Amino acid sequence: MHKGQNVVKKKIKKVTNPNSPEQQKQRKKFPSLVELAASFAPAIKIGLKYAKETKHTVENYFVRVNKGNVIVSEGLVMSIDYENLVLSKGSRALPDKANATIDAESRMLTLAFDEQDPEEFIAHAANDDVFYCCLVEKTLLKTKMVRLATRSELADSPQTVSIPCTWEVAAENIAVYLFCTDKSGKKTSRTFFVTLE
Repeated sequence: MHKGQNVVKKKIKKVTNPNSPEQQKQRKKFPSLVELAASFAPAIKIGLKYAKETKHTVENYFVRVNKGNVIVSEGLVMSIDYENLVLSKGSRALPDKANATIDAESRMLTLAFDEQDPEEFIAHAANDDVFYCCLVEKTLLKTKMVRLATRSELADSPQTVSIPCTWEVAAENIAVYLFCTDKSGKKTSRTFFVTLE
């Protein structure tokens, strides 16, 4: 009996196909997600800290919400849907648009945001909301997480982030993400994938 239900147990003595293609893909996918969670740890410890359910660690919650964003092919080659990765969850307001450019010579990423009307009311937004940027070098699977500015500071001037000297500076090799939190860090926005120009 288990919780008032009769349960019949049977030991499986022979597994006819212990290494099916689907099993192989699953065995490849899970470690890849765990590795990805470790790479994104600096970002998700801020962006998913209060979004996760209590029974999950931040890393486990990242694996759960991003399991559809890691694809393992029939040849067991892993690919990542960078555009849809979830590093944060919430309803804090994000800018409508962010322009991102890379200067290979200076190894700098520049982010510019549209100026907002100071009299316009924006739900789920405050001037002291804190914005963060996460950069990813896709080949090395390395990340860099930086605190950019408060909401009120964003439109004043473009924000710059230096690119680590070991990274290949190419738009197709770097992914850029933005999210924000309120001043306390407890309320978060969704993840905003920024297209590099």
